[in-house]
Amino acid sequence: MPADNSIYQTLDDWWDPTGSLAGIHAMDPARVGYFRGVLEGRFGPDLRGLRLLDVGCGGGILTEDFLRLGVFATGVDVAEKALRCAASHARAGSLKPIYVRARGERLPFADASFSAVVSSDFLEHVDDVRELVREGARLLEPGGLFLYDTINRTWLTLLFHIGILQEWRKLVPPRTHDWRQFVKPSELDATLRAEGLHPVETRGLFPAQPLRFALHLLRHRKGRDRMPPFRIGDWTVGSYVGYATKSL
Repeated sequence: MPADNSIYQTLDDWWDPTGSLAGIHAMDPARVGYFRGVLEGRFGPDLRGLRLLDVGCGGGILTEDFLRLGVFATGVDVAEKALRCAASHARAGSLKPIYVRARGERLPFADASFSAVVSSDFLEHVDDVRELVREGARLLEPGGLFLYDTINRTWLTLLFHIGILQEWRKLVPPRTHDWRQFVKPSELDATLRAEGLHPVETRGLFPAQPLRFALHLLRHRKGRDRMPPFRIGDWTVGSYVGYATKSL
């Protein structure tokens, strides 16, 4: 059964680091650091005014990270309640993103509108990854970047992400993920190339302290404590991050 994306229409704890999205908050510093390094490597250390699209932005957690880097960030999601939460949180922090309700496979922007397109924690939730990548490639200006993080389809993610996190410990809502929708790096690379993008790098995204993380899973109660942080490395059998470029 496909992932139930309707849950994102109901969540109201996007910004609670101990709530339903504790895993997103735990991964966020590592992946933001990675994305920032990639962007600065391509466009230089001053990112002010860079036009970036965050596809599948949800409650705006990553969108706000980019805004704080000086990036001109636009967030897109189909979940109206999530976008209202994102807009409310941004206003409270005196930030000014643009949020648009739209499907990732059908985006209401002109060709070459952005210097960077980000798909974070989203590829595993779409029915047609190729359509999403095609739209991202269309929206990128020549020399632009397509950045992503997602979940690999391996025996480990079947056991851990589905069996332990979702079904046993229920640290994410039921039917958040369907293992069959997880994307192997080789599959994503082939899709990127088919849509005219050039894969550059894939890195792993995993707990910085595995033993501490395992103990957290055993003891955790939602609303009480934060999930331990993640880090970037070479181990890609779980979650992974990476990027591709569009030719000049």
